[in-house]
Amino acid sequence: MGYAKERILLVDDDPGIMAAVNHSLSTYGYKMTTATDGVEALAAFER
Repeated sequence: MGYAKERILLVDDDPGIMAAVNHSLSTYGYKMTTATDGVEALAAFER
């Protein structure tokens, strides 16, 4: 299985869902940036 090189911006206000999705996608090699709301997401996207 190849590993992804892409980065994903994950936005969710539920810590349990964010942890599960983060774990699942990290297993496939995706790099994760997380945010808990739209303001954080926009700030992360602009970096």
